[in-house]
Amino acid sequence: MGKSFLIMLFSIPSTILLFLAVWIGTGWNWKIGLVSACAILFVFLLIALYFILTMREIGWLDVFLPVPFAVTWIIMMSPLLLAGFFTGDIFHIPDFIGTALILTLSLWMVKQGDMSHKWLIIPILSFIYEMLPVDIPGPVDDMFALSGAGLSVVIQLVRGSRLFYHREGKVQSEEKHKELT
Repeated sequence: MGKSFLIMLFSIPSTILLFLAVWIGTGWNWKIGLVSACAILFVFLLIALYFILTMREIGWLDVFLPVPFAVTWIIMMSPLLLAGFFTGDIFHIPDFIGTALILTLSLWMVKQGDMSHKWLIIPILSFIYEMLPVDIPGPVDDMFALSGAGLSVVIQLVRGSRLFYHREGKVQSEEKHKELT
């Protein structure tokens, strides 16, 4: 439960130390240090996401971790955007925050028992895709990732609602409801 949180806490000082070591080691070239720091932070975040995905029981702390991950990643990517490594089209901050919120909602639904773990893969893949500084020209790919993750959550919300399995004034059994989800 707390493994992801501990990895996140460990990633910040490790990232700063790596930045300083590479910055000094390359003759005070801060751009190379920043790129290496972002790379190691990305590795830590992927490890933390792996732990979230493979947990048997998700804790409340883990439910809300994607948003701090996203904020941390945005803070780490901001100097790269300002330094001109990436254009504004490659890294869309609002879409990344949106996928973090959708992943948080998905984890919350898994925690509540309204969604199975297998449905987490779509929001997690969207979150990772938005984290990476790759892009198809235009906002189409980001909107695809965001809307795909949102649609998977909406489908699970509809499938898990009482309206879905309420027929002719009778509520079907919980077994039938579990079978449908």
